[in-house]
Amino acid sequence: MMTEERYRLWERAIDLEKQISVRKREAFSKLKASFSSIKQKNFGNLARAGREGKLPNDLAAAVAEYEGPIIQMVDEAKQCRQTCDLLLRQERESETRPLLNPAVDPIPEGFYKKLKDCKSYPLRRCCNYGENAQARWDRCEFMKHSGSPSDPNPWHCTAPD
Repeated sequence: MMTEERYRLWERAIDLEKQISVRKREAFSKLKASFSSIKQKNFGNLARAGREGKLPNDLAAAVAEYEGPIIQMVDEAKQCRQTCDLLLRQERESETRPLLNPAVDPIPEGFYKKLKDCKSYPLRRCCNYGENAQARWDRCEFMKHSGSPSDPNPWHCTAPD
């Protein structure tokens, strides 16, 4: 379960990553309009050329002006992700509820119905992961995602019959 602070950090990182992409495109567009001699195809390549001293001084200074705030945003997004990961590790380490074993423990019904009656784990009433006040359980090892965004039922049971 995601705590409020971890959720806030996760959302902040996502928001920053979206802003970074927009800022890079805007910066490149403005620089391209001001300096017609730019040969690079995107802001990342332009910034790298500036750091390597391959740009004229005036263009390199302009690139550095845009790059500074973008680097700060990248660092903040990275810090948000790292803090989020740290909080998750701490939550997992402090977890006291037992992890159910589907071979011997009954797994309660979940939000999604069971994919099929499986002979591997007959006590399992839900293939997905979950938790309640007494215990928690992992996703069934045989539950696989097709990887296709157009598949109406992307989750499939691969348990042997």
